Amino acid sequence: MATTPDHGAPAARYGALPAGVLVHDAAGALRYASPAATELLGLAREPLGALATDALCARLALVDAAGAPLQPTALPWEEARQTGTAVQRVLGVRAGPRRRWLAAHAGPLPDATPLAILTLLVDITEAQQHAALAHEVLDALPMQIAVLDGAGRIVGVSGGWRRFALSFARDNALVDPTGTDYLAVCGGAAGPDAELAQTAAQGIRAVLTGQTRSFAAEYPCRLPTGLHWFFMYVVPRPDTPGAVVAHVDITSSHRAQVLEAEARLREARRHERAREHRGLESLASTLARESAPLAERDPHVFAALVARYGELLDLAVEQRRFQVQHELSAALRELAERVATAGGPRDALALHLAALAPRLAAPDAEAAQLYAEEGRLALVELLAQLAAYLHAYSAVAGQPRVPPAVAPSPPALPAAGGSD
Repeated sequence: MATTPDHGAPAARYGALPAGVLVHDAAGALRYASPAATELLGLAREPLGALATDALCARLALVDAAGAPLQPTALPWEEARQTGTAVQRVLGVRAGPRRRWLAAHAGPLPDATPLAILTLLVDITEAQQHAALAHEVLDALPMQIAVLDGAGRIVGVSGGWRRFALSFARDNALVDPTGTDYLAVCGGAAGPDAELAQTAAQGIRAVLTGQTRSFAAEYPCRLPTGLHWFFMYVVPRPDTPGAVVAHVDITSSHRAQVLEAEARLREARRHERAREHRGLESLASTLARESAPLAERDPHVFAALVARYGELLDLAVEQRRFQVQHELSAALRELAERVATAGGPRDALALHLAALAPRLAAPDAEAAQLYAEEGRLALVELLAQLAAYLHAYSAVAGQPRVPPAVAPSPPALPAAGGSD
């Protein structure tokens, strides 16, 4: 039986919750704000209740996930009140000198008559800052990354993709290809590379449909600067349909294998390894200035991650030398999740350098070269897996997704006259 909610009950039910709680009535008036909610919004209970929605937006300088000013009708509790359905949003609130980011989940209270809207507010500022740093790191990497939805359409690209498109693409639409059907482009390819494009489309489709956990291929690309070779790696997006496609230019090593004598090839690769190592060290050092790296914050966890990554490099070389199969993709995916939990992309670079350095210094030049080649591929896969794991919290594809853990279904208020 539908009952009229008792607006005095929320204080006892929600007052001690760490998440902020707001209750609005059918007319949109605020009937309850928990202590956590007033702290998150930076306003006392009385000003909150007295402010109209437009004044509230102006007073708190509310913005959406993209940083655009939020209109009163776009407030999650207002939208839930108008539609009668649950609404999830990320809000930016100017509470004090800095902006605070909140995950908001608003929805009608079950069996409440007249309508009452309950909104949960959770502070995700740290997660947003971590996502922003992850996005900056991904944009700085020398690879082209595209994020696809479940149908194979592009929903976002990295800075490396945009830089490549600006330098070489004849079609400006490739700079921002959001909405482009990646599979259709590969399937419609003509000329000498059509068969390779078809193979790529089949591999991406297999990842999208869950037939395989990863797909990799090398392919040529004719550019104004000559023939280039690329390595493509595809992994699924976590918890949502789609895939992350990473492209890495491997032209220099490919040309070296064809054109140089064995002795000169070893020397060139030694210099290439050192240059790549220094470049990664420089990138890791630059990123480390923003905050303490994992190696300093928790050296034991970092050492364990380095040891595990070193084991995977050994397995990769063993697989290459003796033609045996190891479940490296699953292991790298697990390692990427551990890195994302303990640190971030810059820590992935640091543990790659720490694990690879002693192996590159081995007196066996052939072994060092194998570790350099397999290490390059392992780093690409690790970063691609990490990109897939962090994409849900980055701005590459637009509005960040609210984590399920901060968007629970709202509990019902007790019926009038009832007891907890």
